[in-house]
Amino acid sequence: MPSLRHGSPGLLSSGVFLFTAPRAVAEQACALLRGRGIPGAIIGEMLGRGETAWVTREGRREPLVFSEQDEIVKIAEYANEIAEYRE
Repeated sequence: MPSLRHGSPGLLSSGVFLFTAPRAVAEQACALLRGRGIPGAIIGEMLGRGETAWVTREGRREPLVFSEQDEIVKIAEYANEIAEYRE
């Protein structure tokens, strides 16, 4: 079975929209979305080359692990393996 990280930031759901913008623009975009009843949040900031990215999980700050493969691809491959096994 592929290694899947529960709650992984690499795993996005359908309909998720991510973009980068200066903080003031991001704050304005979130306010506009919320004004229309659409959830929006600033989830991070751009870092300089070589800087460590961090994520907070269950109150603990951890380095964000880089993944060469999208988590959705791992799930699809696992589903295919199950389907082949059942045949």
